[in-house]
Amino acid sequence: MVNPAYAFLEASVVVLFVIACLHAWRRGSLLEILTAAVYGLLLEEGDILIFGTYHYSPDFILRIDMVPVAIALAWAMIIYTCMRISDTFGISTRMAPIADAVWAIMLDLAFDAVAIRLGFWTWTIPLDAGFFGVPAGNFYAWLFVALSFSFFTRAIRRQSRLRAVHRFWQLAVPIVAYIGMLLALVPFFVIRNSFFPEPGGGLPVFWAVLSLFVIAVAWEMVRHKTALAVRLDWLPIILRTSFHLYFLGSLFTSGIFTTLPALLAISLGIMALEVALTLVLWSRCQSTKNIARQTAA
Repeated sequence: MVNPAYAFLEASVVVLFVIACLHAWRRGSLLEILTAAVYGLLLEEGDILIFGTYHYSPDFILRIDMVPVAIALAWAMIIYTCMRISDTFGISTRMAPIADAVWAIMLDLAFDAVAIRLGFWTWTIPLDAGFFGVPAGNFYAWLFVALSFSFFTRAIRRQSRLRAVHRFWQLAVPIVAYIGMLLALVPFFVIRNSFFPEPGGGLPVFWAVLSLFVIAVAWEMVRHKTALAVRLDWLPIILRTSFHLYFLGSLFTSGIFTTLPALLAISLGIMALEVALTLVLWSRCQSTKNIARQTAA
């Protein structure tokens, strides 16, 4: 029997993905978002088979083997919006993959612990282990899922502009990015198994790496005061906000906020960071517009 809540969720994700694809097509990035969806499917299927640390609810309707299609499409939109934000900021090609990783983890920190309590997926650790039931390795992996795809995609962009490679090399990015992400997990597992062997352990490793990423991105943003665009690209912001609002609303409708108010505080705090990020981006677009006007005058 079809679960209406899952049907609504999946239909909404499909609609948003189509809108994102139209947006990407107009900006010449359609192949990037499509390969990001393939990447999302590959990494979810591979992680379930290799690590076996979680499984998805059987209530998802559209599936490819063990992975709900909506999850792969959500990955594509998350990665696409992160890259669009970094592109608009004008973050350097060298630092952009790290920035993309930071924008991505902002989403997962806000909704993963909520999603498992809604039953969308289930980790093999207890709900009181790790980060409210989410293993540290998941958050660490999120950083390098986004970083790896962004790194190789941006390399293809750069080389295609130089006519050194054809942009259809983007089709290979899901595979090489997944291999890159797996290699990045090796140091985490070594340190976790040596010092944090408890179920879901390793949060200090994740927080340390995230702190380094945030410092690097903050320094990059301080160095550059203007954006590459004169107008803020609102669709990536709207897509990210839709993720936040869905899980924030679920905190209230499910009553989770009453038993775990900390999750509500985290969700609201990250939403506040998203608003601050948008305001900074808008302000820098305005600065770019003013400079363009002064130059034209």
